Amino acid sequence: MEDDDSDDKLLNSIKLKFKNLGGEFQYHRLNKEDALYLKKEYETDSDAFLNRNFHGGESFNEAIWAGSYGPSINGLELINDLTNEQIDFSQMEKKVCFFTDGLQMKRECLDYFYITEGKVFGSITIILSDSESFDPKKLTINYIEYDLEDYQEKYGNIIHKIEYDGVTCDMEVEDNGVDIYRCLIGYDIGEDDEILDPFVVYDSNYQKDWDWDICDEIFK
Repeated sequence: MEDDDSDDKLLNSIKLKFKNLGGEFQYHRLNKEDALYLKKEYETDSDAFLNRNFHGGESFNEAIWAGSYGPSINGLELINDLTNEQIDFSQMEKKVCFFTDGLQMKRECLDYFYITEGKVFGSITIILSDSESFDPKKLTINYIEYDLEDYQEKYGNIIHKIEYDGVTCDMEVEDNGVDIYRCLIGYDIGEDDEILDPFVVYDSNYQKDWDWDICDEIFK
C-alpha cells in the first residue's frame, strides 16, 4: 500500500507563480546539406512546408543556442503561492548565461532565428530542507538576451533557468498562444570579414514565400 503523504513528508517546497511577457528563442546554423534538403522539401509541397519544418526544436548542423522558453526578466513578479506575497526581486542574483547580437556570421552557411513572443505564465518549485525557511537571496536567475540590431531588429530576454542555493529549480511555463517570428538568412562577407549584403531566404515579418534560389549566392 502506497503512502499518499510520502511526497509531502520528503519534500518541504514552495511554489513561486508568475505571469509576464515572454516566449522562446532559438538560434541555429545550417550548412549546405541542411539548406538543400529544406529547399527540396519546400519545392515538393510549399503549402505543407511549415507544418513539417521550422516549428522549433529541429536539429541542424550547429545549435548556437538550442532554445530557452520562459518569461522575460523585465517586469517579472514572483508570487509566493502559499502566502500570496510578492518576492523582493532586488534580492535575487541575475546572470546572463547567453547573449547574441546575431553578428557572428560565417561564409557559406545560413543562420536561423526562431522567436516567439506573447504572454506566458507558470510556476517555479523550490525544494527546501526539512526545517529551512525560504530566503530570496539564495535565488539565482539565469537568463538569455538577444539584441538583433541588423536585419531582424528583434530584442528581448528570456529566463533560461532558476537556481536556489545552487540547485536548479523545476520551472513550468505555459502560454495561450504566441506570435512566431522566423528568419533564415546568410551574408555576403568580404575579404576583410566585412558584411556586404544580407541574403534573406525568409523573414516572416516581410515575405510570404521562401527565396531558396538565393542559396546559389551563399553556397558557391
